[in-house]
Amino acid sequence: MSKFSVRNPLTVFMAVIAAIVLGVVSYTRMTPDLMPSIDLPYVLVVTSYPGATPEKVETVISKPIEQSMGTLDGIKNITSDSSENVSTIILEFEEETNMDTATVDILQKLNQIEGYWDDMVGTPYIMKMNPNMMPVAVASVQMDGMDKSELSSFLDETLLNRLEGINGVASISTTGNIDEEVSVLLSQSKIDSLYEKIYAEMDKNFEEPQKQLDDSKKQLDEAMKGFEQAIADIDANAEMSAEMKEQAKAQITSSPDYAQVQEGLKNLGQGQKDLDKSKEDAHKAIDLSGLLSMDTLSGILTAQDFAMPAGYVKQGDASWIVNVGDEIASIEEIQNLVLADLKMDGIDPIRIKDVADVVVTDDSADIYAKINGDDGVMLSFSKQSSYATADVAENITEKFDELSEEYEGLKFVTLMNQGDYIHLVVNSITSSLLWGALFAVIVLFIFLRDIRPTFITLCSIPVSVIFAIVLMYFSGVTLNMMSLSGLSIAVGMLVDNSIVVIENIYRLKSKGESTAKAAISGAAQVAGAITASTLTTICVFLPIVFVDGLTRTLFADMALTLGYALIASLIIALTFVPATASKILGKNTEKKYRKSNGLTAKYKKAVTWCVSHKIIVFTVAIVLLVGSIAAEMSRGFTFMPDMDMPQLSATLETELGTSFEDTTALADEAIKRIQSIGDVETVGAMISSGSGMSMMGGGGSDNSVTFYIMLDENKKRSSNEIIKEINELCSDLDCDFEATPIKRAMV
Repeated sequence: MSKFSVRNPLTVFMAVIAAIVLGVVSYTRMTPDLMPSIDLPYVLVVTSYPGATPEKVETVISKPIEQSMGTLDGIKNITSDSSENVSTIILEFEEETNMDTATVDILQKLNQIEGYWDDMVGTPYIMKMNPNMMPVAVASVQMDGMDKSELSSFLDETLLNRLEGINGVASISTTGNIDEEVSVLLSQSKIDSLYEKIYAEMDKNFEEPQKQLDDSKKQLDEAMKGFEQAIADIDANAEMSAEMKEQAKAQITSSPDYAQVQEGLKNLGQGQKDLDKSKEDAHKAIDLSGLLSMDTLSGILTAQDFAMPAGYVKQGDASWIVNVGDEIASIEEIQNLVLADLKMDGIDPIRIKDVADVVVTDDSADIYAKINGDDGVMLSFSKQSSYATADVAENITEKFDELSEEYEGLKFVTLMNQGDYIHLVVNSITSSLLWGALFAVIVLFIFLRDIRPTFITLCSIPVSVIFAIVLMYFSGVTLNMMSLSGLSIAVGMLVDNSIVVIENIYRLKSKGESTAKAAISGAAQVAGAITASTLTTICVFLPIVFVDGLTRTLFADMALTLGYALIASLIIALTFVPATASKILGKNTEKKYRKSNGLTAKYKKAVTWCVSHKIIVFTVAIVLLVGSIAAEMSRGFTFMPDMDMPQLSATLETELGTSFEDTTALADEAIKRIQSIGDVETVGAMISSGSGMSMMGGGGSDNSVTFYIMLDENKKRSSNEIIKEINELCSDLDCDFEATPIKRAMV
C-alpha cells in the first residue's frame, strides 16, 4: 500500500480531495443534536373520562387495561394513575422488546375492551416514551396594550397558526391562555314561566264554557237564595206554630221548582269538575320534559353548528363553492335557536333563551402561568422526530424575530431552548478536539524539531476526521454529544499512527536513504505494528455495538465514530503520509540524532532506579490505582456533567390534596425569592396538568409547578452557586422544591 502511494502520489492526493469534498457535503447534511435517537422501552396510555371520579376511572378504565396489558409479550412492569377525568397507564417492557410491534399489540388489546366502555370514555391515546417528546423550546409571549383575555384571543386566532407552520414543529401546547366557552344552563324559573304562559294561553279555550257555567250557577244560586229566604221568613214568623212551619218548609222543599234548582246545582258541580278535568288533561298533554333536556339541547346545538362543503357551482369560467349548513357565530344565534313551535295562538316558537341562560365562561381561575410574577402565556414547542433539535430551535427563534417585527409591541421571552445547550455542547467538544489536535502537533514538533514531518502529521488529522465523518454519514450516525465525544477521544489516537510512520520515515531518511525509499520502507516496516495497535484499540470499543438496550443506544455512536476515526487514521498513515513525505522531505537531508542530553540522562537514571527497586514501584502503582478508584467513587455518578448554562429549571411540588390556591401562593412566594437573586434575569412558572404530554413538558398535576429561570449572560457566579442559593432560599417553603441545571430536564 505504501509503495503504491509513493509511486502514485497524484492518485492518493485526488482520493484525499474526493474524501474531503464528500466529507464537507456529509457534514453540511448532518445537523447537530444533543443525544442519539433513543427509543425507550416505555409506552404511555392516556384515556379521558369526563366527569368521572378517580374511583370510577380506576374501576372502569385502569383495571381493565392493566389486566389486558398483563399478557403482552415482553411486559416488565405496569403502573397506573387514576385521577379525576383521566387514566394514565405506564407500560415498561424488557429492553430488547421491539417497541413498534409492542405498540401494535397494545392497540389490539385496547380495541378488544373499548366496546365495554361508556360512550363518555374517550379514545385511548398511545405514546411511546421518547426524549423527542420533551419541549424543544419554552417561551412566554406578551403584547403591549393587551390584557390576558385579549392576548389569548390574539394567540388563538393569529399567532398559533403562524407558529404551528414553523418547519419541524410538531405541536405547540399553551399554558396560561384563557379559554372561553359558551355555557347553556337550563333555568327552572324560565321553564316554569314558560309553562305558566302556555297554560294561560290554553285556558283561554275554556273561558266560554266556564262563563256559561258561572252564569248558570249564578242564576241557580239566586233561585236557591230565594228558597232559603222563604224558609228563613217562615222560621222567623212568630205567629206560626212549629208544626205549621215544618209543613210550610216541606211544601217549599218538595216543590218541583226547588227540586229543579237542586238538580241544576248538582249538574253544574259535575260540569265544573269535568271542565277542570279537561283543563288538567290539556295541561298534561303539554309535556316539554323530553325537549328541555341537556341531551336534546346538545343535539340541537351540534346540528345547528355544522357546515361542510358540498361541491362547486360553475358559471362560465367562474366557480363558487357550495356549503351545507352554517356554523354558529354569536351568542345571539344560540339564544334564538328554535327548540319547538307549539302552533298555538299567542305562543311564539320556543327558543333556547326562553328556557336556558346562555353565558360566556372562562378558565382564568384554574390556570397558572407567571412571568416575573405577572400573569403571562407560555408556549411549549415539540419537534417532529425526523428533524434535528438544533435546526427546529433555530427556526423557532427566527420566527419569533419575524413576528416581533411584524406586530408592534409583540415580545417573546425564551425561557428554555435546547438549541442553545446543543450548540454549547457541540462547540465545547469541537473546541476540545481542535485544542487536542494542536497540542498533539506541538508535542510532535518539540520532539522531531522539524516543521516538515510535523506539517505532514498536522495534515493527517483533519483528513482522518473528515474521512470518519463520511463513514458516519453513510452509516446513519448523527452529530451528537456521544459521536463527537468519540471523535474527541480519537484525536489523540489519530496522530499515533501518523507519528509512528513519519518518525520511522524520518529516521531512515536521516540515515541517508533516498526520500522515496525511506517513505516506502518506513511505512512498510511499521505497517503491521500500527495495524495491530489500531485493531486492538477498536476491539476495546467495538463490543459496545453488540450490547442490547439503552447502553447500546447511547454509546454505539461513540464506539462507531471512534472506530471509523481509527480506521481512517490507519489508512491515512499508510497512504497519505508516505506519499506526502516523499514529496515534502528533502532529497539530501541528513540529520544525526544527539546521542544524549540532559533529559535522556535523567530518564535513564530514573529507569535504572525503578528496575532496581521493583517492589517499591509495584507498591506505589497499586496504591495509586486503588486511591484513584476510591477518589473517583467518592465523587459519585452522574449521567451527564453539569455545564455552566444561563438556563435553570426548578420544580415545586406540594402534598396531594393541597388546594390549587395554596399551591399557587407558594409558587408566587418562590418567584419573589428567586427574583431577589442578583444574577437572575427572568423567572417563568406554570402549572400544566391533565395529559401525558404535560409529563414530558413540565408540570403534570395541580400540585406541581415548573419553573424556568434565565440568568444574566454576564453573571458573576457559576450556575451551580446560583442553584445552591435558590435551593437555600426556598428550603423553608411548605413544599418540595428543587432547582437543577436545565440539562436534567432534557435528558
